[in-house]
Amino acid sequence: MQQKENKQSAEWIWEEESEKWDPSPLLVSICFHLLLFLAILCFVIYMPVPGNPLGGRSADSVGIVFSTGNGFEEPGGGSVSFSQAAKPDLEKSDPELNEKEKDQVRKAVDSFLPAPNTVGVRNTAPAETEDPTGKERENSSASGSGDSGNSSPFAGQSGSGNGSGNGAGNGGQAVQFADLKGNGRKFVYVLDRSESMRWSNEAPMKFALKEAKESINSLDARLGAVRFQLIYYNHEAKVFEKERLLPVDEPNKNRAIKFLDSIYPEGGTNPLAAIEKAVKLNPDVIFFLTDADEEIPPMALDRIHDLCRRSGVRQIHVVEFGKESGVKKISFKRLALENNGQYIFKKID
Repeated sequence: MQQKENKQSAEWIWEEESEKWDPSPLLVSICFHLLLFLAILCFVIYMPVPGNPLGGRSADSVGIVFSTGNGFEEPGGGSVSFSQAAKPDLEKSDPELNEKEKDQVRKAVDSFLPAPNTVGVRNTAPAETEDPTGKERENSSASGSGDSGNSSPFAGQSGSGNGSGNGAGNGGQAVQFADLKGNGRKFVYVLDRSESMRWSNEAPMKFALKEAKESINSLDARLGAVRFQLIYYNHEAKVFEKERLLPVDEPNKNRAIKFLDSIYPEGGTNPLAAIEKAVKLNPDVIFFLTDADEEIPPMALDRIHDLCRRSGVRQIHVVEFGKESGVKKISFKRLALENNGQYIFKKID
């Protein structure tokens, strides 16, 4: 009997203790920490911009973010430390938090932050690209100012100084051909050798060979020119050697210059085939020389322009030969202008 009463007494005590336990503090703590976590997350996402007391990003602060060590450099000027801006001051935000709770908040914030020195960092090493025509790799070693071509949004951010003549730049070497100048790293020379180049004691052919020799000889890898090729055409187009761009070095230049002495005018003329062959070699600059009597059809010009855009050809410069009474070809001028090049008419009688 005594044991039964003790058992009932223990059950009453346990029930009384159970009734005394109140879960509301636990719920309040959970809600508090959840709200704190959301507040920190919102603070990280809508981090204030210096100079904008209202918080958030103003319309004039939208742009490219450049890395400055552990923080951002805003487009409008000034820098923001990511760790300082994103991590809250826990002592000021809630002085009643104990150390364990502070550590939990810090860990939660750190899990959303990237590793140090990685915010906005971009790879500034020179890109190694593969020549699609030669399957050989080349690195851009040119420095200074110049045309950087179609590149990333960061193009032109490095390099300084002013140059003239055949100086090096980010766009390569400035190379001259028959009073025209092209800037790039890869060059293709397209020369007309049709029968019509024989007139006036072969004056057009002699002029074309002379200009090509001087231009090829001026190519210098130290100034940014890395590859070149020579195409000569009449009713068919032929490549000087290997059907791909050749490295700019003395042996290749000497062979090309010597080969030019073997070219003589004969046959009909098909400039369109020669231009398309040149574009498919993926150069930066094409020097095109012709005395063709016929215009290039508009649809062919459109096709060439599309090929240039897809192949990365930056410039096509055109030299047209003709007599004093000759008529300049509108299509040759359009070929140059539509492909960022220059056009010149040479009178030879």
